[in-house]
Amino acid sequence: SSDDYLRESVVQAMKKTPGWKDADGKNGRRKLNINDMYIFAPREEYERLRELYEKDPASMPSPYHNMMSPQTISSLKLPPLESKRSYIKQYDATHVITTLKHFNRDGFILHYSGVTDNFSIFLPESEEISQLTEYHAQKIDETLVRILRTDFPDRFDKGQPDFSVVLSAGDSPKVDCECVPLPHSREGKLPLPEELITKNISKGLKVCNRYDFSPIWNFASGYVNPEIIPTLITFPPWGYHHFECFQTYRFGYRVCNEFLESSTRHPFGKLYFGNHEVEIGSEESSDESQLPLDHDGFIEHSVSRDIQNYKGKSGTSPKAIPVWDYLKPQVMWRGSDFCFLLCVRKGNYRYNLKPEDIPGENTADGLMNGLREMWDALSPRWKAVTWSLEEEVQLAELKQAYGREFESFPWIDAKFTDKHRGPDETDNWHHFQELGGDVVSEHMRWEEAFVYKYHTDFGGGGGTTWLGVESKLALPGVLLHHETQAYDWFHEDLIPYVHYIPVSVDLEDLRHKFEWAETHQKEAKTISDAGTAFMRYMGTMEYWERMYDRLFLRRMGPTINTYNQGGLMPGEKSFLALAEKMKFPLKKVEINIV
Repeated sequence: SSDDYLRESVVQAMKKTPGWKDADGKNGRRKLNINDMYIFAPREEYERLRELYEKDPASMPSPYHNMMSPQTISSLKLPPLESKRSYIKQYDATHVITTLKHFNRDGFILHYSGVTDNFSIFLPESEEISQLTEYHAQKIDETLVRILRTDFPDRFDKGQPDFSVVLSAGDSPKVDCECVPLPHSREGKLPLPEELITKNISKGLKVCNRYDFSPIWNFASGYVNPEIIPTLITFPPWGYHHFECFQTYRFGYRVCNEFLESSTRHPFGKLYFGNHEVEIGSEESSDESQLPLDHDGFIEHSVSRDIQNYKGKSGTSPKAIPVWDYLKPQVMWRGSDFCFLLCVRKGNYRYNLKPEDIPGENTADGLMNGLREMWDALSPRWKAVTWSLEEEVQLAELKQAYGREFESFPWIDAKFTDKHRGPDETDNWHHFQELGGDVVSEHMRWEEAFVYKYHTDFGGGGGTTWLGVESKLALPGVLLHHETQAYDWFHEDLIPYVHYIPVSVDLEDLRHKFEWAETHQKEAKTISDAGTAFMRYMGTMEYWERMYDRLFLRRMGPTINTYNQGGLMPGEKSFLALAEKMKFPLKKVEINIV
């Protein structure tokens, strides 16, 4: 098959790579496999894989394709760059203004005037200019305009034609749900434009054809299925952890601290990898300071026992054991009680629950039964917290019945944190605790999260977590990644069952994936190692050079080249007059953009 052929091509290319070593550290001692390439030579493999991908996108497995086990892949894949471009056709100022009409918030127009050689930002006249709006405008000023002038100098120079494009910010594109309803699942089908138009007319809702949108530069989470908004071009979200890191690379010529390991070499690095091995049989191994933070002593007890057993053997020499063997076999999650994907077709998910929102009696049993009754309407985060509550209650009942402590612990430990929460919301958590349900916990540092074998991330308002995935991939545990309808820019390089274990949108397979990992420890650790290797690769200049070229040069260029001034007179005044004529007046965000 084409997949087998391309896999073998990558393997053969890797065998020719200078310095290639197999898992035993020696050249060519055994047959290579796909997983080895991700763990032991990610830099070279990714570059060659990407080359093959761009040469033959139709037959190459997409970034979401599982190259190890095709039977388990999602039927949806991220499209290659070339198919993205096919949606970008000639457009003009009228298309841009019409597209912005269908945003309910967090949409802008970036306009360039060749007459004055200035950039401007426009908002709908009816929209209030908030602090967040000013922040986004400032980011455009500091970075995006600078990128356009630096990397497309011939296009943005005095005397050149005008240019305009819609920008999307926030956590996801805030386009009217009537125009782009999200499917309920990752693989769900979307209605055809004509079907949606007919339906909306019958219900008196907004009418639009998403295929008529102008290009949208989306600085937020994007959608896996390109049919949701065909002209959406996804870039890194605004913020220090994403877009500003590309600013650091392009104009500071270095990798930003957020993707560097915290170490003596990089004292300001933000990523915590920790020690992925524990040495036993040496004098240093008796020093418990080498162990990660461990609030319940789980790792400390196991390691201390093995150290003593090993020291008791004669003729032994020190050896390193993967810390994986000592990690707590429990799914761990901490995070906020936040919304999830507002435009899902079957209705919004419930979040920010209070005791009075839950049906049933005000008892521990009533609380659990009420949450179960609401199950289909709960957000993924609330489902995980509910599972955790159920496990805790059952374990507490067993301990009370038998009068002793059990060695076992719940398979999942999912809690909301009260960090950055207001007093009223904190009171809500206290009410839950009074009913016998512990839904809140203190914020957990990465050094503390280190001790868990299974991590997960549950999507928020945009369907993803902007800070969780990369931090959890760096840890020695394995990531059970929440595969939603959305993705972030670096997810394009992540492959299920290679870098993470995929979990469905509604979490119905979360317990099953945990049990699979428990019975397939070798495979799970291999996946964990590959995820960590990927994060180390993200800390290299080579990675940022490749991603900058892909995201900013190859994706912005076609949009810039397909804008058509048409019969509109150049200049800012003509653009604003056109908006007035279209009965969608705009106003300028007053910020110093040059």
